[in-house]
Amino acid sequence: MVMQYTIDGFWSPRLQSSDAKLADPAKLVQGWSLPDGLSTFKEAPLTKDASVVNGSDPECAKVLLVSAPGAVGKTTLAKQIAHKTSSIYVDLAAAGAVGAGTLLGGLAADPHGIQQAWRTGNVAVLIDGLDEGRLKVTQRAFTDFLEGVAGAYAARHVGTHALPTMIFGRTAAIEEAWRVLRDHVKVAVLKIGYYQRKEQIELAGLMIKDKDKIEKEKRRTVRGHNASSSDHAEGSCTSPQLEAATELLKQIGHKTANDSRFAGYAPVIDAVATRVFGEDNPYANITQKIQKGQHPITLNDIVTDILKREQNKLKEAIRDAFKDPLKGTLHEAFKELYSPHEQIQRLIARVYGVDAPPPPNWMTPKQSETYSDALVAWVPEHPFLGEGQKGATAVFDAVIRAEALRDKKAGAKALDRERDPSTTANSFLADFYADRTELGAEIPADHIGVVYSSLRAGLSAEGGARDTASLRVEELEDPTGDEDYDSLYRDVEIVIVRGAFWRRALTFRAYQGTVHLGAHVEDVNIVAPFAEVVIGGKEDLTLTSPVIIECKKLTVNALRVNVNASQDEWTAAVHLEAEQYEGSVEKVWRNEGVDLTCIWKGIGQYNAWRPFGRELVVAGHPGSEIENGLRRFRDFVMAFRSHGKGSLGRSPKKLRNRRMGKDSGDQILEAMVEHRIIETGARMYRLDQKKLTAVTGADYRSCAAHEYGEKAHDFVRDAISKDKT
Repeated sequence: MVMQYTIDGFWSPRLQSSDAKLADPAKLVQGWSLPDGLSTFKEAPLTKDASVVNGSDPECAKVLLVSAPGAVGKTTLAKQIAHKTSSIYVDLAAAGAVGAGTLLGGLAADPHGIQQAWRTGNVAVLIDGLDEGRLKVTQRAFTDFLEGVAGAYAARHVGTHALPTMIFGRTAAIEEAWRVLRDHVKVAVLKIGYYQRKEQIELAGLMIKDKDKIEKEKRRTVRGHNASSSDHAEGSCTSPQLEAATELLKQIGHKTANDSRFAGYAPVIDAVATRVFGEDNPYANITQKIQKGQHPITLNDIVTDILKREQNKLKEAIRDAFKDPLKGTLHEAFKELYSPHEQIQRLIARVYGVDAPPPPNWMTPKQSETYSDALVAWVPEHPFLGEGQKGATAVFDAVIRAEALRDKKAGAKALDRERDPSTTANSFLADFYADRTELGAEIPADHIGVVYSSLRAGLSAEGGARDTASLRVEELEDPTGDEDYDSLYRDVEIVIVRGAFWRRALTFRAYQGTVHLGAHVEDVNIVAPFAEVVIGGKEDLTLTSPVIIECKKLTVNALRVNVNASQDEWTAAVHLEAEQYEGSVEKVWRNEGVDLTCIWKGIGQYNAWRPFGRELVVAGHPGSEIENGLRRFRDFVMAFRSHGKGSLGRSPKKLRNRRMGKDSGDQILEAMVEHRIIETGARMYRLDQKKLTAVTGADYRSCAAHEYGEKAHDFVRDAISKDKT
């Protein structure tokens, strides 16, 4: 079992002789203080850093280094340890520039108080904000500071009873400190972990109490000092508030099940507490909404909060260098420095190896140098960054990957990486991509497969209710009426269904490019006669019904193809149709219960596909009125897909439009309505499968294969002739 270094179990006994009251507060230098306890504190796991080899035992080390990524709660833990152990707290973000004499110089400011107490082991010093201290000085000065800490223990006037010095910082800064200190003094490295669910809920409750207390203090200040005694009451967290916070944390935990650390970030928990505290009726506006499948707080909301937090911390660290030396004011543009957008751009540059944005042109040369130096130290330690070319967590990785796809410099590299067969689809990428794309907005056709793969990666089958995600791509209607119109735009719709009642539709307009799908294609309907579609990417390709692909050129990058049926027998069909085919498929396996049809020119020469294929009709051949009507009848049938609650539905606007109305489409639709095959509604039309088969003899699978019996021909002929009469 991994040992936990808790305040009560380790820090208090280790520093039991420390007494910060021996210090004279008036003599403490800038950044040094005696911190108060934190009302919202909840201890996070703290263990030895397993990556550090040959580290000293924390029980006897003279320097204790404590590391964590950004936004994990280092400062909170540091202040509480200092308070509980009666240690001096040193905030390098608020202190002056660090150097060789930072520790001993700060102690010497109070020679008869903390200096003497430190030498005799009666007071300990905790240094926080190592990263901020690093930003203010050169590398040499920073090294001198660390060596000064080690040298303090080697001085002749320091007895063997001196308590350890604690230093808190982000991972890279602590690693640098370890490399400098290990040859001079006994040093141990501890690492802060993430809150688990029970601690998350408890911390959220404490945060709500603290926000309530602050709000009461504000009201007390507004009313003046003659307020009633009730205004001095502690903050509270009501049962509905705690229940709402619990449900939110559960929802975030469920949403990020593939990222076990994300919900354990303190800023995530704070975002939850803030959202709950801001509601007058948390049960109705949060708990009930979650029970209905809604999301009162999104991942994007949380990510934005963390980015703003990072922005404020960096700006605070360099603020003094940007003040006008005469007026003491800051440039108006300083408030926008290191914005969330800029941070993401810099993270993309680092992950994908492209040029980062230059410093803003409003800076002086000296300010530009200061900012560049700060970025060199700060960006590699960004909480979103992990090891190698990945984000620190799956959620943060998704933020970078989604934005990189849109980035002018990194877009091509990002797309290549997403298409690489060795790349695992990130289930959160689609959320951030969609959140930054308005419904109906234009996206490159190349991105369709990436977004769809991401959504499918997030599907689950809990409780026997299998989630589904369907992709539809349709050529846009010709706005000019030109019969030779070659559409550059396509309608894209991705529908996600969870359980029986939750449904979400993402709609885009795709332009140009090729639609790339991966090695597992499922629940896809692409009807785009001018498009190029590529499927596969590995030696094996799996097609799981329903799959309908009708395009200009189809490329299959696979040697072996497996064709499987989904759980829905109604749509157990795979249909591939193209003017041109390219591929080197050696074997095609069609499993029982699924229909497979392939139509393209020269299909007889492809041995693997020949048993399932037939020759493409010459392009441009107009066909008879009945043949055209049957194609439109097929379009209507295949437009209907599962929309939850066990029914097949489709939006009226997707059925009643100029494109679907061509080739007697309007007449055929009215005939289907008249025979109660389609039931109309204001928001949704629904298809009756039994009525369809009874009246026309057709079903989804026969329509997918372009196979129509006599009843279907008669139905279409009657619909067309009725209009003429």
